Amino acid sequence: MTSPDSPQPPSTGAGSTRWERIYHDPSFKDVIRKRTWFISCSVAFFVVYYFLLLVLVGYAPGIMERSVIGSINIAYLFALSQFVVGWFMMWLYLNRARKFDQENEAIIAASLISSVAKGSAPGRKNA
Repeated sequence: MTSPDSPQPPSTGAGSTRWERIYHDPSFKDVIRKRTWFISCSVAFFVVYYFLLLVLVGYAPGIMERSVIGSINIAYLFALSQFVVGWFMMWLYLNRARKFDQENEAIIAASLISSVAKGSAPGRKNA
């Protein structure tokens, strides 16, 4: 329930209808859906990967204590791999976010072009 003092989004004017049109555009919703799916899967993967170390150390200490090189064991390598995976996921997210931004820019540009073609250029009031 909203109170009478809470701000309400504007529902009139050329700017608000343009952004509402973009928000309701199926291609914009598709970009938002893809972005949400990517972020959800990335977070789920990293949480499972992070807690897998704790689970393996607790339930399979024999495997994790196995020496690989001198006194470096599998648990140490697994823990260090979390840094590598974290950096890789950051790199992957930056590349995907750039693509999502480019798709959003194309949608906004198409909306602005169609607005100008219809005669509702930015800064002009429609009567």
